[in-house]
Amino acid sequence: MQLTVQQAASFLDVPERQIYLWLDEGEIPFSREQGRIRFNQTELLEWATARGVRPSHPFHADAEMQTPGLADALSLGGVHEGLAVRAPIVQNGVAPAIALCTLAQPIDFGARDGKPVHTLFLLVTPTVSVHLVMLARLAAALHDREFKSAVLRRAPGEEILAHARRLDAAKGRR
Repeated sequence: MQLTVQQAASFLDVPERQIYLWLDEGEIPFSREQGRIRFNQTELLEWATARGVRPSHPFHADAEMQTPGLADALSLGGVHEGLAVRAPIVQNGVAPAIALCTLAQPIDFGARDGKPVHTLFLLVTPTVSVHLVMLARLAAALHDREFKSAVLRRAPGEEILAHARRLDAAKGRR
């Protein structure tokens, strides 16, 4: 989605004069369409995130629409024992995917609870906004008792995917 200066200022929750200042300093990514300044909303979100600027709407509708459900993302990334993770190949870019990997030997990452880590989630996404949507969906799924239990006890991949499909269906996702 292409934004005007006014829309970009609203999106970033800053005055328009700040947008013009960033433009003058060559700080902010933009393009020109028929001589008018335009901002790609996804690029603007990535730029803002990298600089600690808090957009007014970090989970914009475009990211929500282009993000697959949890079950689809886990199906693409796979559920693996050990560290063998397949990388899905998609034409025209990266497919948003989540790989769930269970480690043969737990690793001490210095977690707050003092427990070693035995399960890793790897998120592969084309943009920051899609990454944030996927991360939010995964975090919500881990609050579901049955999904979390299946992950913690290292249930077979099909069982974990069945729980992910149930959660997606409850949210009206594919």
